[in-house]
Amino acid sequence: MGALARLLSAERATPFMFMLAVHHLTLARMSGQRDIVVASPMANRNNLALLKTMGYFVNIVGLRVDSESDRTFRDLLRHIRSVSRDAYENKDYPLAQLLAHLGSRREGRPTALFETMFTYENIPAEAETWSSGLEVEAIGTDEVVVKSDLSFSIVSAERGFRGAICFRTALYNREFIESLAAQFLRLVHEVVRNPEAELDELLASEAGASR
Repeated sequence: MGALARLLSAERATPFMFMLAVHHLTLARMSGQRDIVVASPMANRNNLALLKTMGYFVNIVGLRVDSESDRTFRDLLRHIRSVSRDAYENKDYPLAQLLAHLGSRREGRPTALFETMFTYENIPAEAETWSSGLEVEAIGTDEVVVKSDLSFSIVSAERGFRGAICFRTALYNREFIESLAAQFLRLVHEVVRNPEAELDELLASEAGASR
């Protein structure tokens, strides 16, 4: 964690930006493409009236990353920092309105703006501390409905990071997804150890894994 913290501090980047960069590399390695749009949910409580309201207020934002001109992972991280900051400034623009606008420009046909989702949640250390008398119980779910072809979820907690991948079984099999997760983890370790790693070299290894 120390090396990662130093990298983020030097580049004025957040853990979200770092994980999104690794996510981009993982998808680029899988698909052979370096111009990729992913969806990411962002908190949508800018309205003061919502600050003390219970509920799930998020908006889905499309993040387009074209890494063709990025030479090293550090370049990619800087690029994604810029993309993320632009997204933060426009995170209140309704996704449905955006899709409707793009669809109208394509003669009313539905627009597939993205096929993958990237979710990052930051759980502060005090999240498990509740007011006196309040009982909280976590409830697990057995079934997951995937709204995109592929969904990466990263959770940052006090003791590190946890992750999960959900996928459409009609498109991918479990063996491929496990390989994808292993690639993601290897990339995390590689780029933390060497942020100057060439993207071409990072993307060349293990290309073309079977679905």
